[in-house]
Amino acid sequence: MKTQPNYERRRFFRVNCTLPIQFRQIQPRPSARREAPGRERLNTLDLLEVVCQPTYYGVTNNLSAGGLSMATQSVWRSGDHLRMTIHLPVGPVEVEGIVCRVGEQAGGFGRMQRVNLRFHKVPQAVQNELVRFVFKEEAKAIRQMKERHYYPMETLSAENR
Repeated sequence: MKTQPNYERRRFFRVNCTLPIQFRQIQPRPSARREAPGRERLNTLDLLEVVCQPTYYGVTNNLSAGGLSMATQSVWRSGDHLRMTIHLPVGPVEVEGIVCRVGEQAGGFGRMQRVNLRFHKVPQAVQNELVRFVFKEEAKAIRQMKERHYYPMETLSAENR
């Protein structure tokens, strides 16, 4: 039997982090676009923010330039569209996302839901900021791992010389 190599399917690296986020639901609505005189295309979606929608809060479990996983007390379904503000250390960024998967979140206070989102129509400047954040967090994690695991071994081998 031939085994397939385990390739990463994500387009962007993902980093575990806890960042505050706030979000509100936006409603998809079909729009009519003219492609040629007299012909309309009705299968495209415009996202309409409903102003009266409440603002919800949560924290990220992990983040990439293509999506995130968050913990929240609000209840969502797969396919829901959200507009969110992610509070990065350098400042807030706004993105739109589509809920891909929902499940129970272990731990925390009260009943928490784990929500996975795929970002939708992210401006290039925001995507670049997310990539920079993920890269810095990954570099920091690698440094910490080296300090915990590798430096004691290097110190030990230097003492044995």
